[in-house]
Amino acid sequence: YMLFEYDAEGLLTGYDQYDYDSEQTDKINASYERTLKRSEGKITDEEKWFEIDGSSYEGMPLPNSGEYTKEYRLNTSGLVSSYTDPDGASQTFTYNADGTLARLEYRNPSYPDENSTSTLTWQDGNIVSISTIDGRDNETTTFSYTEHLNPWNGIDIGAFMIGDAEESAMLLGISGTTVKNLPASCQDGNSTTTYTYTFDAEGRVSTIVTEVNWQDGGGSGSERTEYTLHYGPQTVSKPDYIPYLTKQEVVDEGTLPYTFSEDNPDEKWYGVNAYTSYAKIRSTMSDGRTSEKTEYRQININPSTQEGPVLGYLYITQDEADNFRLVSTSFNEIPLGENEITPHVSSIRWNIT
Repeated sequence: YMLFEYDAEGLLTGYDQYDYDSEQTDKINASYERTLKRSEGKITDEEKWFEIDGSSYEGMPLPNSGEYTKEYRLNTSGLVSSYTDPDGASQTFTYNADGTLARLEYRNPSYPDENSTSTLTWQDGNIVSISTIDGRDNETTTFSYTEHLNPWNGIDIGAFMIGDAEESAMLLGISGTTVKNLPASCQDGNSTTTYTYTFDAEGRVSTIVTEVNWQDGGGSGSERTEYTLHYGPQTVSKPDYIPYLTKQEVVDEGTLPYTFSEDNPDEKWYGVNAYTSYAKIRSTMSDGRTSEKTEYRQININPSTQEGPVLGYLYITQDEADNFRLVSTSFNEIPLGENEITPHVSSIRWNIT
């Protein structure tokens, strides 16, 4: 859930977000704190996070935490014109004369294939479509609306539906005029999202239920999320604690033999005998929960390094491990002239305390 904080003028100044383990819904396993600082011509968004992942182990992980800051540049109307994150990716916002958001441009110098441009089409005060062009394809998302008016100005309910927009800008109310009505549905390719609402005695939205249904070549599925809104003074208390890792131990380990040949990018064939090591890891959290995860590590055959094989990660099912069936492997090709390279053949065992 999220807790919002406002100043005396009713402007959003920050919010805290808490996430639950999908299999332990009564436990908090991550928290995110954001502080918004307003100054002339810009807003600084500072985020701090703390995460526990109780079901995925790469090596022997500890709780993860960090900080992240980005700055929104505002135009003369007080609307966000652009922002750049610490990694160098940027987003530019363009508006229509009536203050509605017209265009979003995302640019990432490190990953140009992720560059995209989204164009928004409005009708009767609502966004009816968003067309996005990126380095891979063109997509159009369409929306329909209920007869209920959108009661929010600072926090845009559109943040629930416009996945291509920047979430914080939506929450801040600095990304243009909000939609006039509460959304009813969103159609995005093979995915359809519907929105339903309940209202309190004063006519305010008290719950929002989103249901996503999708279908593709691999099958179909659905996901339902319910949001409960609280108004006035804080009515939801912060969690007393976040579970943290207290103990982690290896309860079983060994190696599995594989024999395989793989076609590398230069169409040369290597016959390689290698091993995949495994370790069953038991973890205990501060709330008394325990879980076990078997991790498989595969040698990444690197035929040209003096240091020898490089460890990589491979996650497979127990049936695949029991049947010693190859799942995947990879080669890193490093030029060493015209001489044929003999791949390394190695096995790995390790102890983790």
